[in-house]
Amino acid sequence: MITGGPLLLPIPDEPTVAIEVRFRVGSSEDPAGREGLARIVARMIGAGGSKRRSYVELLDAWYPTGAVPVVAVDREWTCFRVRVPREHAGTAADLLAEMLVSPGFREEDLARHRTAALAAIRHRLRWADDEELGKAALWSLAFAGTGYRHPPTGTVAGLEAITRRDLLDFHERWYRFRAVSWGLAGSVPPGLVSRIERALSDLPAGPALVLSPAPGPALSEGVTAILVAKPEADASISIGRPLGLRRGETPFYGAALATSWLGEHRSSVGRLFEVLRERRGLNYGDYAYLEAFPGAGANQFPPPGVIRRSQLFEVWIRTLANPCALFAIRAALAEIDRLVERGIPGRDLETIRAFNERYRHHHEASAMDRLGHALDDLAFGLRTEGHLARLRRLARELPADEITEGARRAMRPDRLGIAIVTGTPERLASALARGEAEAPAYRTPKPPEVLEADRRYLERPLVVAEERISIVPVEEVFER
Repeated sequence: MITGGPLLLPIPDEPTVAIEVRFRVGSSEDPAGREGLARIVARMIGAGGSKRRSYVELLDAWYPTGAVPVVAVDREWTCFRVRVPREHAGTAADLLAEMLVSPGFREEDLARHRTAALAAIRHRLRWADDEELGKAALWSLAFAGTGYRHPPTGTVAGLEAITRRDLLDFHERWYRFRAVSWGLAGSVPPGLVSRIERALSDLPAGPALVLSPAPGPALSEGVTAILVAKPEADASISIGRPLGLRRGETPFYGAALATSWLGEHRSSVGRLFEVLRERRGLNYGDYAYLEAFPGAGANQFPPPGVIRRSQLFEVWIRTLANPCALFAIRAALAEIDRLVERGIPGRDLETIRAFNERYRHHHEASAMDRLGHALDDLAFGLRTEGHLARLRRLARELPADEITEGARRAMRPDRLGIAIVTGTPERLASALARGEAEAPAYRTPKPPEVLEADRRYLERPLVVAEERISIVPVEEVFER
């Protein structure tokens, strides 16, 4: 929570004002049987009517400002963001407060948002985005039995069960003045801070929030796999393990630099990209992540507001032919093993240091980005030096052995989860249980050093006990 008032980031020459209001609640607090409620409530606030005005009337009121609010719901936080020209900041603040304090929760808006959420699961996630489906399956495997199991969109059964009464009860419980944090960035006009403070003070006071316990990973020692059976699909793979590190801790930044060497999102110079795409042409890209990155397929940089008490170290192996799937997993694990044992090769370390010292500035390209990351820093308790600034500094200063130690703590495959969306689930399950894999059948000749590396990758053990392999038909994914 922000104490002592809102977060202010004055940027005198900025012609716009960025406003962000956050609530300390996300999909992990969805009641059992109402999975998707947190997101539906937020969507109803951000793209629905207030008690005073219908959604169409609110859109008409927003129109002169040239903006509408953007809503983001993650596992533990819900964010409302809007960026407007300075001269319209007061109007935007009033409208946003009206939506937050007194949402209308009309039945017709509920029907509209429920239909959209059901389509997002039944049509887009299951049938149009295998890579995001693989990531979601990994989190459902890693956090089975917890509030992290389902994506913020929810489940089909949960969405179908939501009533207007559920919306009202959820809003009353979680949208309290004590649960709110907010900030402004840009050329903030006089009086705007007090104007927003007065408006948000109309939220219910109530007692302090009681959050659910931090979700603990369900992955036990060894390897566990989930195969999503999707007819005729190539293999989309996500692998990961519980992280156990947190922003602000020095080992986290050692792990961050090591993860950067394995492969930044959409980077063409990471080690995994080099091994799987550049040398072998197996797929489009291969990347590693130290924290959750929702919507990665549509974004270059991880969004702010994704603050989770439990995280995974993840590797995303983008879609490739099914016969290559287990080879690609073994190759990625072998490269991680080598990184944990030996660290970043000396010839690459200085490059990674320089890259991280400069590249992280792109995460804060706009006033809205800067505000979001600053609010993240406060949520993590980083009040003197923010996360991105600390990463840039430690990229220069952190000794090589501490980078290796961070990688060891983040990446050792002691509790490994594997999720594969595939059209050949039985074949892959059988090969995993027998510890088998085959070398890729290349369409063009490869040099001897690549073929020799293939042999070494295939020697990397990967056996999953039959009872720890589950096959789930795609039609049943997030059904309930």
